[in-house]
Amino acid sequence: MHSSTSSFSLRLAAFLGTILVAACLLEIYCRTSKRFDNEQTITIRAIAADRSRNAVFGDSHVGFAPMIEGYGFFGLAGQQPHELLNLVHFLFDDRQPGKVIIEAAPQWVGEYHKGRQPLLTSANLRPPISVFGIRVLSVTPLYSGSLFKFLIADMVSLTAFISPSKAQQPSINTSQVGQYAREWSRKREAGGEAFNWAQIEPDKREVLTTARLYEQNPTSDFESSNALRDYVAAIRFLRERGAQVCLFRTPVTADYVRLGRAMPEGRFDAFDRWMSGFAGAERIRLVDFRQLPLDFDDTKFLNQDHVTVAHARTMWPLVDKACFDGTY
Repeated sequence: MHSSTSSFSLRLAAFLGTILVAACLLEIYCRTSKRFDNEQTITIRAIAADRSRNAVFGDSHVGFAPMIEGYGFFGLAGQQPHELLNLVHFLFDDRQPGKVIIEAAPQWVGEYHKGRQPLLTSANLRPPISVFGIRVLSVTPLYSGSLFKFLIADMVSLTAFISPSKAQQPSINTSQVGQYAREWSRKREAGGEAFNWAQIEPDKREVLTTARLYEQNPTSDFESSNALRDYVAAIRFLRERGAQVCLFRTPVTADYVRLGRAMPEGRFDAFDRWMSGFAGAERIRLVDFRQLPLDFDDTKFLNQDHVTVAHARTMWPLVDKACFDGTY
């Protein structure tokens, strides 16, 4: 009997030891593998480390590079309103925000990000569990969700933020859109910081802009959508926490505006009207990029709706001034 009990104890100890060693190896892998130095984990780390009271929220039009002194910038490509809601709660549940600028653009309620796997979930934003003062990464959703995929298929890239668009397809040649998009990418890479949208031929700019408009067109039910509900909830939460909130309609090219108004079933003007009415009802300042003392011709853009880095550096301090100094 004693021998049998001893044998069972040894087997149990070996089993538990194996689990412990495996857990340690997985934790070491999470901490040393370059696979986890991707855009997703870098984004979450940057958010967790930021303690700015002043903030700018949006998508890729905002980005993560601070453009206003004293502000944190939180602009994830393809970000959805529910992610915005999760993010403002994560940042300001336990501290008071200061001045906050929020992007007021139609893609919040468009279709282009449908099907994209959200990154800024409550689980991903949750701090890692600490054991004896050591943060255990391997059991956090951000790491564990990719851990075995990385181990099994090391060559598979999991860093893409945006899945293929589920938006209504434009009545244009999609292979032509792809060709022009690849040409834009090559020219941008070759041109570096000197590249701008005007370096693309006008007919190609129009094709690419039309394709983007169909992706960003607000859905027909946008006013009653969950996306708009979450967007409003994020703003109201910030105000309840004491934030000074300002809404900013981010820049687009003149072609974007013109083609959007001419597009069948285009709802861009309807979105702008809703945003203006919402801002008025909530007594929130709404700043349109066209109100700024700044030129927005095609040479100031990288594509249809993203300004160059140099122009962004000039623009954002003016947005801050327009929002909170009451000028322009």
